[in-house]
Amino acid sequence: MTESELSTGGKSRRLGWRRALALLTIFCAVGGAVYITKAREQIHKAVSQMINGHFRETRQLTLKPVDPLKFKTAAVAADYKTCSEYGVKILRDQNGNAIDAAIATALCVGVVNAHSAGIGGGGFMIIYDKKSGERSVINFREAIAARENAETTKDIQHILAQFTERDKKTGNSGEGEFLGVPGELRGFEVAWKKYGRLPWRDLFQPAIEIATKGFPATPALELAVSLNQRIVTNDPGLSELFKPNGRFIKKGDPIKRTKYGKTLQKIADGGADVFYTGEMAKQVLKDFKSIHSKISLKDLKDYKAIEVKPLEASLPGVKGYKILTSPPPAGGAALINILNILKGYNFSANDMKERPILTYHRMIEAFNFVAAKETYLTDPKFSDKTDQVVKEMLDPEQGEELRNKIDNTTHTSDYYGPINYHIDVTDGTIHLSVLDKDGNAAAITTSINK
Repeated sequence: MTESELSTGGKSRRLGWRRALALLTIFCAVGGAVYITKAREQIHKAVSQMINGHFRETRQLTLKPVDPLKFKTAAVAADYKTCSEYGVKILRDQNGNAIDAAIATALCVGVVNAHSAGIGGGGFMIIYDKKSGERSVINFREAIAARENAETTKDIQHILAQFTERDKKTGNSGEGEFLGVPGELRGFEVAWKKYGRLPWRDLFQPAIEIATKGFPATPALELAVSLNQRIVTNDPGLSELFKPNGRFIKKGDPIKRTKYGKTLQKIADGGADVFYTGEMAKQVLKDFKSIHSKISLKDLKDYKAIEVKPLEASLPGVKGYKILTSPPPAGGAALINILNILKGYNFSANDMKERPILTYHRMIEAFNFVAAKETYLTDPKFSDKTDQVVKEMLDPEQGEELRNKIDNTTHTSDYYGPINYHIDVTDGTIHLSVLDKDGNAAAITTSINK
């Protein structure tokens, strides 16, 4: 199959390339084994030409995948440079380990990219302890309020229908009926108590510093604000931060989050209990109730992060290496599924140079197949089908079967298999990875899940 033989097999592409790219980011983040950066614009051009059949221009298209940086001792990779540098200081100057640096870096990114992460969200942390060989996943995803539990968790289609209908009426997906109990701080606490080295208080200082001194608005933050102008305008707290003097912030505008810095300082001094059981909990609850959340003080007090075993699989094409990734309700199995599909192509650097469109086509088709199946990776506490879905996704033979369905055509969504639910990917979620000099590793995916 040549570049120019690629074609479009239909107009309806519900699981199209934009969703595929978004899911790639999510899968790789949750997996904690692959960190992909800076190819989005190049992929956008390539795939747009592929889908629209404009192959005459492909010779002029220049694809320049970014080579990863290499470090001898340790590394921190986050989506904001200053926060990565703070993580490096934790390792280099304070003798912290990968877990310390990961927590400090995540707290920092939560200040800068408030639309994606923060102490009001939740996620997963994958940990590898070199000395003991222990592998662990901390699940600190948000939990549903106890009073909602029995009625709403049994029928995901019903829940999503309620989301959709409400959003159509209000135009605001930020209302609090389905707000989850925040898990980030409890998750960081569990990881720090078992694996951390530095004092808890020290992990918060970088985030407090950048919140207090200020930082330039990122392009991602500008975009998030521009897409949510009504929400920002109607919320006094958001408006104060992101619409000062009646003008929405732009990239590069100076921002200070002084109040948030003071909040972090209290948590640094008093521990996570300050947020979940102290006076701050009452204020948090007051804010929740103002947007009609059903979360109670008992929900906050009872929240627990859970330590579980990671999913493991051999890394295709790389002898002696394994992938550690998060089990459901995370999408780690989907990452392994994608790699199982793609391994039969035996990709090399030459594929990106000589056959970029074909290579991206095959990747995106793999994402589409897995995107459909990934919708069945629900919380195993509320579904007896999840374990079977994971088993299938980890099976190399199933990956080969899906690869055999990839041809030179893009298809309508039903070709990729039935989906359990459909929900648009908007914004939210950050990922970071840390390796330290002792061989310890930590990867965090955390989100406000908007």
